[in-house]
Formats: sequence, structure tokens, C-alpha cells
Amino acid sequence: GWVLMPQPRGYGGTMQLMAGVNPQGELTGVKILEHKETPGLGSRVAEENFIRQFSGKTVERLHLGGGIDAVTGATISSRAVTEGVREAVREFLAETDK
Repeated sequence: GWVLMPQPRGYGGTMQLMAGVNPQGELTGVKILEHKETPGLGSRVAEENFIRQFSGKTVERLHLGGGIDAVTGATISSRAVTEGVREAVREFLAETDK
């Protein structure tokens, strides 16, 4: 597998993420290494309830409402993580297909 390091822009600024991808193109996990999201709201994207939704997903299922449920009151932060991971995986898979 591989580890990707997306850096999406959230509500509070740039986030540092880590995402694992297996040879089948599925996420093995996501971890938020650093963020500046609002405590008690956007910061909840780093909690296990949100993060565990990513495991086993392919790039096609990485969409808010389609395969990932946003944290209530933290749509911008939730979207930043989801889109940041999706774009990193999409770009990585495009490169490995060459």
C-alpha cells in the first residue's frame, strides 16, 4: 500500500492529513495530523466517528452525502477533509496508471 499526505484548506486554514491506500485503490484509513478548525465544531472531523467512514472506500464513494456523512455544524471542515482525500487518491491513481 501507499501513504498520501493531502493538505486541504479547511475553515481555519490548511490541514495536514495522512491517507492509506491499498493496491486495490481502497482507503485503509485517514488520520488528521494537524488542523486549526474551530474547537467543538470543525475540530470534530478528527474524531473517530467521522474518520472511520473513509476505510474501505474507493475514490468514487468519497463524497459528502454519497458515502461520507458530514459532521453536523462543520460542513466546510468535513468537505475539506473529504475532497482533499478524494483529490489526493484520484491524482495518485492517475499517476500509477501511467
